[in-house]
Amino acid sequence: MSKLPMNARMGLRDLWENPSAPAQQSLKTLRDLLGYHVDVQIDAPKLWSDLHRYYPDPETFAPNIVAIVQAWAECLTGRLQDEANAGWTEKLLDVISVGSGIVRARVEPGSVSYVKTAWSQEGSEFIISIPESSPPYSNDPHTSIALGLENLFEEGPSALDSTPKAEDNDWATVNMPSRDRIAASVTLAALPSVTSLARPESLFATRAPYHMILQVLHNSIRVQGSHQPSLQLLKEYFSKYARVDRNNSYK
Repeated sequence: MSKLPMNARMGLRDLWENPSAPAQQSLKTLRDLLGYHVDVQIDAPKLWSDLHRYYPDPETFAPNIVAIVQAWAECLTGRLQDEANAGWTEKLLDVISVGSGIVRARVEPGSVSYVKTAWSQEGSEFIISIPESSPPYSNDPHTSIALGLENLFEEGPSALDSTPKAEDNDWATVNMPSRDRIAASVTLAALPSVTSLARPESLFATRAPYHMILQVLHNSIRVQGSHQPSLQLLKEYFSKYARVDRNNSYK
């Protein structure tokens, strides 16, 4: 097992073990709301041993792991506070009450490239999965955790593990927004913190600073970008699902 670097240990001390750290405050808010003790186990040496290749800058290890736990606590708190989820909340409280009366969560390496949470019937605990990829991750942790919580008590595959299948004979109707509404319609649930980003020489070694420009024209969408594989993927995607206008002579 790879030894946990000093920078990572110091990060865990400041961001996780410190009672006044934001993550601990989020867990306290969750604990006060539920009325149950909340116990989150982070096996840092095991996580580092399995995932260290995705963190070339050890200083980013602790901030990213702790940020995911904090996102989990915030998403769970938000869901419990929403009266629309009263039925879901009752199910969770029933599960907790028949167990030890403690809300347990375990942080472990995941087998996918996105943040994920699920409920383990065997261990009667939440599982918080850390992606097998370098941060920033392929999705927003808050979004994927919220989706995982929504499907927590659903039978069968989680919505995170299923990809919607398109019917070959049906066409989707896409309503294009006006040009003056495009910028306003784009929202971000969260941005990565400065401490979670690696140094430029490490970050851009695996993630080049790509850019993409989309222009909505009166009869088409023009896409320009600096990352050829992304452009090729978009081309293949639209070629698969776009309706061909046989009367259009422009190719």
